[in-house]
Amino acid sequence: LHDPKICVYGSEALASGYSRHIHLPYSIDNTAGLFETDSPGRSGLLIEDTEDRRQALVAEDLEVNQQIAVGILERLGIDVQVVSNGEEAVAEFTKQTYDIIFMDHQMPVMAGTTATKVIRELELENDRQRTPIVALTAGDTETEKQQCLESGMDLFITKPFNSDDIADAIHRLAPRDEGIKVRAARLPNTATLDGEDPIFDTYVINSLRDVAGSSAESFFETLLSSFSSQMHDHLQQVNRSQDAGDPELLRQAAHAIKSMSANLGALKLRKLFEEIEKKAADGFIEVPDELEKLARCMADTFEEQVLSEICGPK
Repeated sequence: LHDPKICVYGSEALASGYSRHIHLPYSIDNTAGLFETDSPGRSGLLIEDTEDRRQALVAEDLEVNQQIAVGILERLGIDVQVVSNGEEAVAEFTKQTYDIIFMDHQMPVMAGTTATKVIRELELENDRQRTPIVALTAGDTETEKQQCLESGMDLFITKPFNSDDIADAIHRLAPRDEGIKVRAARLPNTATLDGEDPIFDTYVINSLRDVAGSSAESFFETLLSSFSSQMHDHLQQVNRSQDAGDPELLRQAAHAIKSMSANLGALKLRKLFEEIEKKAADGFIEVPDELEKLARCMADTFEEQVLSEICGPK
């Protein structure tokens, strides 16, 4: 694939050792013959040469979500830099011109909405062309959408996002003559275990599998390893919130786990921590009994089922 390389910046990304520079030209077409796949519900992508590649900045604090965003942009052939909070996004914006920015809503140090307001002020002060900014968020309330748009963001994408979502944003906000052609969205489907509630969203898993291509097994192993590590950290944050009686700390931890779960298609985990986040936002500190044990059990089952789906039973 023409010597692909990826460049990732930001304290969390660098600490993880994840640093490459993307060099993959792209074209996506919805012509029937170009997107034949061997799995229902899966999409296909076509990559071809182009000299003038778009530049994208991704601001996202969670490593799992960083990896997914970079994987999608790599597949689309976009040059990308990743930062871990809004303050780093502003600093990066002052150094370089970007065709588009993908901005997480809730981040530490500086939120995405605050960073967007600063960027818009800098554009006016320095007579710079307006850079399209797309909100990436695990929330889908009208209030949250309004907050993002009022801050100066141009578009709102709810997690889990996939290649079509990112391609559509680029096509709408950073178009070119030889741009991306977007396919119609497919309805999600889910995988269940013994008739229970769905464990994972098959559409999300298949979208990620398309991003990974022939490296699906190693791609998912990396994602799931990062997910497990970060969930451990945020479950410890949940424990600290209980000790301190701090509902805001609990809300932040629950939001982080919900966000990662959404982008990985972990439906049960997403539902569990979405409910905890909502209650914490209202000031409630209580969590289900043995939450850590329950969450780890859900995560283990999710990982087992996903790897079985991707790699086959072992």
